[in-house]
Amino acid sequence: MNVLAFAVFVWDKAMSKGKRQRVPESSLLLLTLGGGEIGAISAMLAVRHKTRKKSFLWKFWPSFLVGIAVNWLFLQA
Repeated sequence: MNVLAFAVFVWDKAMSKGKRQRVPESSLLLLTLGGGEIGAISAMLAVRHKTRKKSFLWKFWPSFLVGIAVNWLFLQA
């Protein structure tokens, strides 16, 4: 899931430069929440994608933290 999240975040960054069809933010957040936390944050830092957009970051960080917590709980079971 992390590889997929990384690839989708990088793809969205590439599409933003070409003014082409973008990946919806809700999809990026679901990838983050669904197990792609490390891939998402890695891509954001690697290609500087959505690192300045406050409206996205306000949604991203809770998704990131909840995703980490869910994965941790899943691993404990």
